[in-house]
Amino acid sequence: MRSQALSLVQSKRDHTERSDPQVESVRPARILLRVIDSSLNMVERDRAVQEFWRALPQYDMSPGERIKALRISQDGDTLYGLDIRLPEPERVATWLECISTCLEDLGVSDLLPVDHVTIRLTCTIEHVTTQVETASSEVVLSLLPAVNMLLPDRQLFQARAALYARHDGEFSPIEEENLELLRQQLQLDPATAEQIKLDALGPYRDRQTKLDRYRELLCYELDRQMPLSAHTQTELARFCEAMGLSANDDEIATISIEEIAKRQPAEDPTPPADESAESPETAPKQPETPSPQQLLALQQQREEEYRREFAGAIARSPYPSEFDRGRLEQARRNWQLDRERVRAIEREATDERYGPIDSALGLDYTRLRQLLWLNHWEAADQETERLLLSALSHDMRPLSAETLLSLSQYCVDVNTIDQLWARYSQNKFGFAAQHRIYADHDRQPGEFLTAVEWIESVGIGNVSLLVRRKAYRHLQFHLQAPPGHLPTWRWAANSLEGDYVVSEDIIPQIFNDVIEHCLPHLKKSGSSSPPAEEGDEPS
Repeated sequence: MRSQALSLVQSKRDHTERSDPQVESVRPARILLRVIDSSLNMVERDRAVQEFWRALPQYDMSPGERIKALRISQDGDTLYGLDIRLPEPERVATWLECISTCLEDLGVSDLLPVDHVTIRLTCTIEHVTTQVETASSEVVLSLLPAVNMLLPDRQLFQARAALYARHDGEFSPIEEENLELLRQQLQLDPATAEQIKLDALGPYRDRQTKLDRYRELLCYELDRQMPLSAHTQTELARFCEAMGLSANDDEIATISIEEIAKRQPAEDPTPPADESAESPETAPKQPETPSPQQLLALQQQREEEYRREFAGAIARSPYPSEFDRGRLEQARRNWQLDRERVRAIEREATDERYGPIDSALGLDYTRLRQLLWLNHWEAADQETERLLLSALSHDMRPLSAETLLSLSQYCVDVNTIDQLWARYSQNKFGFAAQHRIYADHDRQPGEFLTAVEWIESVGIGNVSLLVRRKAYRHLQFHLQAPPGHLPTWRWAANSLEGDYVVSEDIIPQIFNDVIEHCLPHLKKSGSSSPPAEEGDEPS
């Protein structure tokens, strides 16, 4: 179990000295999140920070909050943490809950080679700082009581009321009771507490009143313009947010569909009259209201525009910059694009640019793609091995002959691994490259091992006098390595430690039953020339 430390860097002032109910604001709060796990290398720490950065903004935070990336000074593209500034300190608890959730998600994902990621979390409110170093999401949540003690009473009550108001746009009976208990504990004046509750709920107290008001405003805007402009859609979404409603709420969506449908023109069964017979005195036609098909076409147009914007943002890196990520999120909101649909678009665009990462085994090849894009060949080779062993080996031991046969059932994964290695090595590495060498040497396992330099053979003529095995650390992890040298087959070697030994007996089985089965064009062509390269050149 990794060490867990919780400390108060500066003593908190006496609670009675800060309990002025008239205090309206305090200094902005700050959260520093650093990945300090010693078992991760620099690339893996960067990846962990990227995952935090990607997940945290998905929570509906207020617009004044900002996240700044912390980068290693000598390498401006490598992240080691995040700096989160909170103009409203009462939101600290919500952010800690989000960080706890992200930390727990990282522990069950296949993105990193560890089960838990150790972070250092520093939270500053006023002049008091709390800090924790842990890999446990529960320990992060243990900061909440300390954080709550540092906030003025009025802001504690405001935070709780705002949290409840966001759930359904109104307070349930149990939430009302909990607020009353909190008011008594904080010794807040009842009139002050009631005003805070009114402010949290907005001008319309109950949910139905808010929905009715939304319908009223929507009808007014639809009567004024049809379809709604992007600006009007944004303002309606902002109204929902201010009222504690979600623009993606099912009832909001139902109201929108109903009101738009009411304004759709009824189909006229009478065939259109001959334009030549139309009287010159006929009044000009009013602009037609868009049909559902036209609205669908508009939505598709916006999705394609988002795809182009995202493709531009990842033109130089698989991950958009902080500036581009903010710009894309604003575009998504303005165009009212569904988050899940946007994620699908982003994955499609990233796969097109940097190679698909499909898997029938349920594996996540994101990290492998990133390592190959960075030309971190040794780390990429170990990631390939980790993925295959974690999916097919119960004890992370080398794959047996029987288990190797099961790999032939997952040709999607074999293709993904091969295409990623081929793409970023310009067809020098990968399973197809290894098969070309195997075929060029008359499908002789010993000659294949020598050709890819996994063993060294010393002899006279065709007679080998000495075969020298190589340790894994003595293999070549760079683009100048012999063709087919990578990825290694350590996942099928006799041991994951010591000498790198691949049995000659298992080589034909891998080629015949796995590689040729999943890449049938290799068996049919028998050609030693590499296939035409697909996709973009590596960065």
